[in-house]
Amino acid sequence: MTSEELYDRLTPIYPADGWWPSDSPFETAVGAVLVQGVSWRNAAQAVARLKERGLLDPQVLAQAPAEEVADAVRPALYHHQKSSYLQALALFLRRVNGMDALRALPRAKQRAALLSVRGIGEETAAAIMVYALGGAEPVVDAYARRLFLRTGAVGAASDEAVALAMRRVIRGNASRARALHAAVVEHARTICRKSPRCSDCPIAINCPRILGETCAGRWRNGRRAGSAAQQVEIADRVGTPDAPFEGAGGPRTGSMG
Repeated sequence: MTSEELYDRLTPIYPADGWWPSDSPFETAVGAVLVQGVSWRNAAQAVARLKERGLLDPQVLAQAPAEEVADAVRPALYHHQKSSYLQALALFLRRVNGMDALRALPRAKQRAALLSVRGIGEETAAAIMVYALGGAEPVVDAYARRLFLRTGAVGAASDEAVALAMRRVIRGNASRARALHAAVVEHARTICRKSPRCSDCPIAINCPRILGETCAGRWRNGRRAGSAAQQVEIADRVGTPDAPFEGAGGPRTGSMG
């Protein structure tokens, strides 16, 4: 299955409209940081607590006592670490004159600027660019690596291979970037799990796992390259520390949606 076929088959099943609702781009960026390593339910609770305490404003957040911020984001776990990340983000936005000024930068400069902020890695930066800044970035997380490898859309579980395949589908279009990411997360979270529910999968008919072929081997012109189970195990292991969508449930399933 090619990446284009994957997009065409999944996006009608998992509509992206309203998938990551928020009241502001800054709230979206805060959610992307808070959801690192936890479920969206936890992150949404922390966002709600920040909002209740009047801290969901970059100017206020940047100057708030660290312990106050840490207590507010306690439901998202690692609260001291994440509170320092959020305050670093708020200080950064104050330096660059806010989200609108960041949005006006060229894509490469946006990405480099976000990656310079403590606590923001590749996945979180991509999520912020897509959902807060209206960009057309591939969000390469463990869900994408797993799904693209299992379906044969890529032949290796590397971030570079998955990003390239996703860019071919996105075609520089922000709405396609959102649609692809939402569909990948929802399908990998509910069906194509680490222990996949292949019998319930709406696209299983063309999946290498069902056809008895190795994912990587099928992609490489039919040459077998280890068992499918081994390849998927590799896909599930590869990751970066800031993986924002590793928890159970994406944005739509939490209290923010």
